[in-house]
Amino acid sequence: MSPEKNSKPAQRIQAFSRRANIDKDHKISAANDAAIIFLKNISLNDESVIAFYLPIKNELDCIPLVMKLDEKGFKLCLPVIVEKEKPMVFREWEEGHELIKDIAGISCPNPSFKEVKPDYILMPLVAFDKNANRLGFGNGYYDRSIAKMKTKPILVGYGFSVQEVDNINNEDHDIPLDFMVTEKEFLQFNKDV
Repeated sequence: MSPEKNSKPAQRIQAFSRRANIDKDHKISAANDAAIIFLKNISLNDESVIAFYLPIKNELDCIPLVMKLDEKGFKLCLPVIVEKEKPMVFREWEEGHELIKDIAGISCPNPSFKEVKPDYILMPLVAFDKNANRLGFGNGYYDRSIAKMKTKPILVGYGFSVQEVDNINNEDHDIPLDFMVTEKEFLQFNKDV
């Protein structure tokens, strides 16, 4: 039985297909264009801690942005899944330091790196809509982790413009984005940040 047309599983299937069909040259230019759009539109202070992700499964490559942020001296960190179905931790990242695999097989800093609380989280996504909704892989790690934080960080969706859908059926546990950055546009959903 196939998933219902507008269900999250159906939206994931469609979005994965659109993302997989992006040609290599566009992926490279999109990564650079999105970095420029982020830096032009999001005001960071010198003390900001920014969490990013290492792209997997055709996600928009945020490394061009990370390199620019690193050059400017911002503190950067990566999410680490330490236990299934539990909140992630965020560990400091430094260029050139060897990474290990977390329990999900995703590269991350080893436990010797300090855990930090991010002020901004660059969020990978499968799809997004213009109502601040983000569709992830469905494991809930980001939502679960953010819900446990004393101070909510600013959430920046980061993806290709083709990942936009008309509407994502939001659930109670889904935390809305504050901003969305693609290679073509910047969207601000939360006017208070």
